[in-house]
Amino acid sequence: MQTKNARLTAYLNEEEPSEIKRRGCIALYQSTGDKIYLEYVLNHMDKSSGMSLLFAWGETGDEAYRKAMDALMEHLPEVTDAKTLYQVAPFHAAYDVRFGGRKDARRIAELFQRMQDRLTDPWYMLALVDCIEQMDIQLYEHYRVLADLILKAGQTIWRKNALNAADCCLLMKGARLGLLDPEKYLTRALESFPSLEWDAFCPLALAEQRRINA
Repeated sequence: MQTKNARLTAYLNEEEPSEIKRRGCIALYQSTGDKIYLEYVLNHMDKSSGMSLLFAWGETGDEAYRKAMDALMEHLPEVTDAKTLYQVAPFHAAYDVRFGGRKDARRIAELFQRMQDRLTDPWYMLALVDCIEQMDIQLYEHYRVLADLILKAGQTIWRKNALNAADCCLLMKGARLGLLDPEKYLTRALESFPSLEWDAFCPLALAEQRRINA
């Protein structure tokens, strides 16, 4: 996989703004500190993109972002597919921990349980690891539901002949969060990483790889 500056510059300049691209830039900024990614997110905000709003609020303190988050929470899209799950669930979990009194953890965990037939869908996998990163581990009953699903996904991925970027992202992030055995799962992801073909999920995998190698 190309990971040189030229490829990332093309990624910023050529691809249209989208939720996955904003989240990729957030992850790259958090793993590198390069403000080009921060600037991209702030210049391409979408009020329906909850994690981007949360990130922008944290970076700038602008209350307009907080108000947009509050409005979004009042009208969260109904989750009927894995891509919407990725858009909604991590933000819901993050908002619940910071502003909602941690009252929605059961509801969020049950959502992932109901949709676990899509366990190896890239959008489901990324929603899963992003969501557990935002949840409070002290709400262990609900946290454990997601942790068990991550282990199940990791076991399924490990048996595959070839991994894609979303697979590697789940394995690397799961290991970084202490949910997957690094000797088994992280090793497999890092071995597969150099041969990945570029796709929309590669910036997330690249950011995880940089965090691990930092």
